[in-house]
Amino acid sequence: MQRLPSLAERLALVSDPRQASKVQHPLAAILLQLCFAVLCGAQGPRAIAEWGRLHAEYTQALGYERSETPCAATFSRVLRRLDWEAFAGILHAWAREWTDTKSHSPTALAMDGKTLRGSRKRGARGCHILSMVLHDIGLVWSEAAVDDKTNEIPVAEQLAKGLRLDHCVVTVDALLTQRGLAQAIRDSGGDYLMPVKDNHPALRRELMRLFEDADGLAITRRSAQTIERNRGRWERRRLTVSPELGDYIAHVYDWPNATQAYHLQRETTRHGQTRRQVEVGLTSLDATIGSPEVLLRLRRQHWHIENRNHRVRDVTYDEDRSQVRCGATPRVLATVRACLLGFLRLNGVDNVARATRRFAAKPQQAWQLRGLIHS
Repeated sequence: MQRLPSLAERLALVSDPRQASKVQHPLAAILLQLCFAVLCGAQGPRAIAEWGRLHAEYTQALGYERSETPCAATFSRVLRRLDWEAFAGILHAWAREWTDTKSHSPTALAMDGKTLRGSRKRGARGCHILSMVLHDIGLVWSEAAVDDKTNEIPVAEQLAKGLRLDHCVVTVDALLTQRGLAQAIRDSGGDYLMPVKDNHPALRRELMRLFEDADGLAITRRSAQTIERNRGRWERRRLTVSPELGDYIAHVYDWPNATQAYHLQRETTRHGQTRRQVEVGLTSLDATIGSPEVLLRLRRQHWHIENRNHRVRDVTYDEDRSQVRCGATPRVLATVRACLLGFLRLNGVDNVARATRRFAAKPQQAWQLRGLIHS
């Protein structure tokens, strides 16, 4: 079996922003303590420092050369001066190495942004991070910082260009349904699935009209349907796909590599009231791979980025209310939470909140996770 690197080994590659003459504690040990403290529920520099003082038995194993662990001020100085892009790249590369991508056919990545709302307190600039997240387990594949949410589109294009997306399908929300991003994904070897909504009104109207007149136009179509009941709510989804319309849109609207268009009907009934929604969209997956069943599953699983990543970080790790706001600190902590969240799922953890409580009570259980200290 190929030996995979541990987190401790990868953290040793992070560049130290401090002056060498003033260094009292190794950077790798500081970052490793940060990761273990976050696994146990710590939310800021003070809580991370207190975790080290409370668990002095781990001092030597973390890599400290002194008996005492750093104070809160040391963590604050280090985190705000850290090169976030380099740190995030190392952390996500480590997580990707521990991910068995062969079990996903095709590998599906959801792209969406998240604002760290608490970082805006007291007039500080808010932090917004655009992430690509693996559908099944919510593991963050890659991230990029966005200075302003209106600039998410060009950042998304640069993020896609910087990755190898062979055999990957990238799903997005309507904001990121853009020709430039579609081309960037294709240039990187991937495929896309994009809903078309009111930010492309003419294209949306044309797709709606064509699907409504499909019988008269003799357009080839295939459909798939799911019906589910959950806590008294019935939900029916029916997706119809047409390769002919995809080719038409690619030619008339100059949409990069569009091979199929889809029409998705959602019907939700709860307490006797029914709500209906209709969505149209485009994909570069051809009909041999992008069957109606596959597209229906991919479109629904796109929201795993919210349910299995963003929401867990806000509810379990209380990220949305965290008021750390100096330098790179908000982004560093967000990246650690996102990366460890996916890593826990790789280790078979289904309930992250329960695992966090267990690690807080018994840190040795977090210590025993394969991949952190031991490869």
